[in-house]
Amino acid sequence: MIETGKKIIDININFSKLIDLELTPNQYVLAYFIASKDKNSIIDTFFLNEDSTKLNHDLYRLYQKGYLENEISIEEVISLNELKVKNIFGDEKIVIQEKIEISDFDKFIDDWYELWPKGIYTGNPKQPIRSNKLECKTKLTKFLKLHKYPHQLLIDATKSYIERYKNAGWLYISTASYFIMKTDLGTKTVKYLLATECDNYLNKEDKSDDKFSRDV
Repeated sequence: MIETGKKIIDININFSKLIDLELTPNQYVLAYFIASKDKNSIIDTFFLNEDSTKLNHDLYRLYQKGYLENEISIEEVISLNELKVKNIFGDEKIVIQEKIEISDFDKFIDDWYELWPKGIYTGNPKQPIRSNKLECKTKLTKFLKLHKYPHQLLIDATKSYIERYKNAGWLYISTASYFIMKTDLGTKTVKYLLATECDNYLNKEDKSDDKFSRDV
């Protein structure tokens, strides 16, 4: 198994062959992708998830061992379309199965974004309350650098906010994007409605705990 960033590659390789070739599993898989002309896998697995210096080192290692037909230097950046590798695989077939591991943050983004219903509009002119997902992810990333709320609290507070406005016929509900943060064009101050909702939700929980204690 090779793990590179979010991508895990399960491969079936004859390790005695790796020893003979004097290659690491990563270098062998890189050579396989080049031989297969699988440019997308090279980009997804190595360029997006690996340090570029390490990638250059792996390419240069293939060149040093005589497995790469291109002449390159350790610092050189070469077009993927120009890469050619000699047949070091013989008749061997390696089985590659890929799966994407979703990070906790990406899962949180998915869960949070799915709270916002489709087909609901607000404001004048009307705009969907379910804002662009990438815009929401960018804003939530900035938000969490300033406000250290747990992900579950953000989910619960947002769910409470949406439910409250749903019961009121969606009147004056914010869009998902503005709910996270919105810059006042006049004062240039940034308002964090999500932070306010989190604090209100925590206060509501505290009051519920106090009432329970008194009742007991």
